[in-house]
Order: sequence, then structure tokens, then C-alpha cells
Amino acid sequence: MNVSWTIFKTFIQDKQVSTQHVDLGDSYWIVATDGNFTLNCLLNKDSGADQTDFETNFKTKIGDKSGKLPTRKDFSYSSSQTNTVLWTPALGKRYVVTDFILNIRNNTLGAITLTIFDETNATGNILYKANFEAGSNYDAVCNFVTAFISSAENRSLKITTSGGLMISGSIQGYEISTEP
Repeated sequence: MNVSWTIFKTFIQDKQVSTQHVDLGDSYWIVATDGNFTLNCLLNKDSGADQTDFETNFKTKIGDKSGKLPTRKDFSYSSSQTNTVLWTPALGKRYVVTDFILNIRNNTLGAITLTIFDETNATGNILYKANFEAGSNYDAVCNFVTAFISSAENRSLKITTSGGLMISGSIQGYEISTEP
């Protein structure tokens, strides 16, 4: 649904949703997703109040739900992975996952389990776990209403597969310091 900047801004502030934007040269295309509901805003670069508001108060915060600068970790594998690091935050920080995208192709080796987890592959640390049958192709986009936060500072987000498969994806979020 396409809406004005005023409606879009109210929605993202009220819902605390993750947003993305594309600079089209003469305008910004801005998208916000809340579950299966998506809002779009085409904001003209006309040096007006809406452009100034977006560039001053929102543009550097696009991609997260907290005002932190967004981080994106892309990955691509075509072989089995065991405790492979997807994201290690800066020293003294914790990662916060707000969104992820997965693309799985050509799983010809039989049933495979994919797990993305916080440092240790154990109950309570799992961000995502799924089983895929032989020959399966799968795409997933997940925008979290409640972010997945690492359980402690200096822990890595990791991936393990029970066999070889072609997988690519992107993990999005930001990093935080633990409050005293």
C-alpha cells in the first residue's frame, strides 16, 4: 500500500517496525513491513520539509527498530557447515537480529536440517531450525516483531547444516552494548 510520508512516519513510529529504503536519485522508495502487512512511501527529493525530516531523523536509522545503525551479514554456502560464524559483534557488544532472508536450492542429498543459533546449538539459543527434504527449494523472509538478541556479549551467530546444500541469505540487525 502506498501512503504519504506523514502516514508512513506515524506507522513506523507507532509499530516500531523495520524499514528499508532505496535512493532512486530524484526520490526515496521506503518500505516498512509488519508481518504480512507492507507500507510503501515514494518520497520526492524536492528539498521540502518531508525530505528534510526523513534525511535528518530517519535515514540513518533505516533497517532497524532501535535507532542503531543497521548491520547486514550476507552468506552463501554450497557444502555442509558446522558451527560456521555468520556474525561476530564488535568486542563488548551483542548482536540483535531484526530480519533474515534464506534461499535454499538443489538439496539432492536427502533430508537435511539447517540451524542458525547463538554461539551454542542448544535449546534456548536457536534463531531458526528447519528440516528440508531431498529436492526441496525454499525461500524465507522473516521480519521479527520481537528481535532475537544474543544472550551475552561477544557471542557469535552461527549456522550448522546436517549435510551439503546450496544456501544463501542475509541476516540484518544491529549491535548493542549491555546496559549497566
